[in-house]
Amino acid sequence: MDQQITLSKEIVPYLASNLPSFKFNNAMKCIKFIEQNYIVCDNQKKHFLSIVNEIDKLDNEEKRDTMRVIFDHWMREKNSFVETEEESMNEISLAEKCNDKIYFNPLLPDNKINKLLVKYSKVESHNEKTFLSPLPINRLKHAPTIIPLVKNTYYNLYTIIEPFIRGADEVKIIDPYLPNPNASNNLFNILPLMKNKKITLSYLKRDKYIYNDDDEWGQKNYDDFDAAIREKIRAGYLISLKKIKVKKHRERYIVTDRFNIYLPGGLDFLDNNGFPKIDLEEIDIKEIRITEKDNI
Repeated sequence: MDQQITLSKEIVPYLASNLPSFKFNNAMKCIKFIEQNYIVCDNQKKHFLSIVNEIDKLDNEEKRDTMRVIFDHWMREKNSFVETEEESMNEISLAEKCNDKIYFNPLLPDNKINKLLVKYSKVESHNEKTFLSPLPINRLKHAPTIIPLVKNTYYNLYTIIEPFIRGADEVKIIDPYLPNPNASNNLFNILPLMKNKKITLSYLKRDKYIYNDDDEWGQKNYDDFDAAIREKIRAGYLISLKKIKVKKHRERYIVTDRFNIYLPGGLDFLDNNGFPKIDLEEIDIKEIRITEKDNI
């Protein structure tokens, strides 16, 4: 997700006690999700050094070597350095310096998470359980992830998809009914995430969207949408349009270089206040599904 994750040094004994393993266990799942992100370190590399010191404390040589391979890769290829002025800084204070403010200690007791939230209100702390299964309201996101839609529940589409958009070079939005008022409103709410990225919008041709010459509602929607898109292009958005020529059922997706974001009912699924607009009783798939492209 290209998020900044601050790892506790407790990740070392946690992984060492659960690896190697003959089956895909929770520790291996944690590694998979960590790999989707960047590991935070202070600019003086003191935090990385504290992790190395934990590795050196391991009695088993094989486990030390395994940990060194994993962390050497993360420290070289997945690092995200944060400027700090303090000579000494604890792990959560380091997380507080980051954009995402996510802290992961797999051995953190559940009751300690709430205590940390009181002291560090801006930091989202996770243990093994919550890291592997973050809630829809959490900043932490993984792929694959499923977000169930519940009636009368608020959803912030911008926050949900932001981690999956931020690292993309190109974003494609496939939704035949983008000119619908709710769909276009939701589109323009998330469009700032895509500034300076190549954007392709796929939606119905005008004569396929508008039912007939008497369809004033459809004509106004289409004209208003076209005018708004032209305004965004003049404002510097790199938008290209792909008109769908055949009117039939199509799945609606936001597609990036790495991820597919399935939206039940398309961008029209949320009303202007962020609540499900679609009738959940009438659709088979009642959830937002986010997958890596190889797993769609």
